[in-house]
Amino acid sequence: MDPQQNQQDADGDYTALRLVLNAPPAHQSALLALSDKVEAFFRHGPDAAYVAFTNLQQAITGSTSRRRGSSGLDIAVNPDLGPLSKLFGKVPGISPSRLWMSPGMTTALVVLLACATDHETLHALATDQGRLFGGLPSLVSTRDIPSTSLAAALGRAKAAALGPGRRTTVMVVSLHDAGSLELAAPPEFFNFSHYFPVAVGPEGVVVWQAWARNSYQLDEYIRDGRARVRGWDEAARFAEDFDDLAGREEDAWTEDINALYKKLFLGDVNAVCGPDGPERPVTPRFKAWVRIYTLENVTYENVTKFRWVKD
Repeated sequence: MDPQQNQQDADGDYTALRLVLNAPPAHQSALLALSDKVEAFFRHGPDAAYVAFTNLQQAITGSTSRRRGSSGLDIAVNPDLGPLSKLFGKVPGISPSRLWMSPGMTTALVVLLACATDHETLHALATDQGRLFGGLPSLVSTRDIPSTSLAAALGRAKAAALGPGRRTTVMVVSLHDAGSLELAAPPEFFNFSHYFPVAVGPEGVVVWQAWARNSYQLDEYIRDGRARVRGWDEAARFAEDFDDLAGREEDAWTEDINALYKKLFLGDVNAVCGPDGPERPVTPRFKAWVRIYTLENVTYENVTKFRWVKD
């Protein structure tokens, strides 16, 4: 295949994606605009989405973005990823787009789009989302601080969405493997920790997910219609199932726990940790601890703050 033709095709994808990302969302609602914008990232495939996302991070962390007054930032879309491209040279056969299996990238994309135009916040999100969201919990914190209820957090966000202000809230839900902390489980055991973003607005609830253990990517989750706007009853059932899982404590990873985990996150731990699976055996004790990071009053202006420009 002609390398020059390949480059022309790639340049065309990035140009087309830039136009898509700069187009006003079809909806003026913050929740629906956020849903539109996340979906737009993948309109020309996960590889082009990866480039746009990486350029976004580079612009924020390298201060190469150009501020448009207080309204937003211009992000240069450049297919040449420079030093970051070396990362993938060390992993033969792995496409950069496969990083969309990462819950971290999924969460970072949604929250970067949702947060206000505050450079310190953007920089923290682009460089160390884990630390901003609270990082890995300590054994002391999992024992002394009560686990957070998703159903309760959803109830508060719903009240804000349906109240006079009609506000939109974005939450990052972190499920931590507290059992491994208590057992000081060695690295030969699989850790079931997982996190994902949830947006709640007057229209309902959107959940975005990816699961990194040889499972599914964010673009596949969106393609299959799973990032749709859920009604209040469906969202409440999801939150109740999540709290049910998080509230259990067992001396083993049971079939019931695996089934509920798979129902929530589409990840089959028994399959990936079984005799023929690619992962280590699952941790010998199930105990979870939940933390939720919240962005309140997300606006349409937040979601449309970035403009992608030709480098």
